Amino acid sequence: MKPSRGLIPLFPPATSDYVSTSFCVSRSVRDAAALLDAVAGPVPGARFTPPQPRAPYREHAAVDPPPLRVAFTIHDFAGEPVHPDCAAAVSNTVFLLEALGHHVEEAAPELDGAALAEAFLTWWKAMPQAGFLQILDAVEQRRGGKALRRILGDVRTMRAVARIDKRRAGKDPFEPFTLALVERALELTPGDVLLATTTLQAASYALGAFLTEYDILLSPTLGEPPKRIGEIDQTLPFDELEDLLSRYVPFTPIANFSGFPAMSVPLAWNDAGLPIGSHFIGPHGGEALLFQLAGQLERAHPWFGKRPPTPA
Repeated sequence: MKPSRGLIPLFPPATSDYVSTSFCVSRSVRDAAALLDAVAGPVPGARFTPPQPRAPYREHAAVDPPPLRVAFTIHDFAGEPVHPDCAAAVSNTVFLLEALGHHVEEAAPELDGAALAEAFLTWWKAMPQAGFLQILDAVEQRRGGKALRRILGDVRTMRAVARIDKRRAGKDPFEPFTLALVERALELTPGDVLLATTTLQAASYALGAFLTEYDILLSPTLGEPPKRIGEIDQTLPFDELEDLLSRYVPFTPIANFSGFPAMSVPLAWNDAGLPIGSHFIGPHGGEALLFQLAGQLERAHPWFGKRPPTPA
């Protein structure tokens, strides 16, 4: 479950990206609902405060939802088809939803996928740069840190700090893609970030309007089956890597930047024994409805005891 923006307090603040949220990956709907009951709630000074549920989320998870209007898509927002395993997973989920009494039809909000990808990439560059700036501010508090930053500049100072940390920890503190994002963020202006924000907000309004016609938007969670840890080569040319990641994760970013709640439910497994998630996006503050649906799906098609095969 990825809760609505602001439902879990972003306090104390780290970097105010308004895209990230903190929660868990759980094996059961019950556990996710119980944890959200424990950690959700408004904090004075919070910028966003979604509506609170009428009953604990764990109670909602135990109750079937009313018949829902569900839209589904097996194409990303640029109109490209997903991997056959992911398309098959959504098809199976559609059959299950219809068997449970929900109305399901193929539909998706009209969005400019290319413009969204470019705008989200701008944010993606800016977010790690904000984290780097916090680290550099901490460096300046050390003896000689301010002079070091002034002489070397931000990027070279950060690389020097990384080398020191690597000697202490025995591994690189930053992944290559993170460093590449930060270096490209130096080319951005505040206006670039604001313009990207406007593009993403327009898409959020479009998704919000779409979710007044439908209760839920269903898609695959990923554009391809899960990859092995380390399988994605971060040393690829930046544009090639960015394109690979956009095709691999085409659906979840819209839940991040819109702030709408979403959940990934492991209802299907491919021939390799890997879970293929079904991704559901609901209206802002719609966690109770999502938990009702997740609980109903879990009871109809349990997954708790399933495990992917252990690699040799």
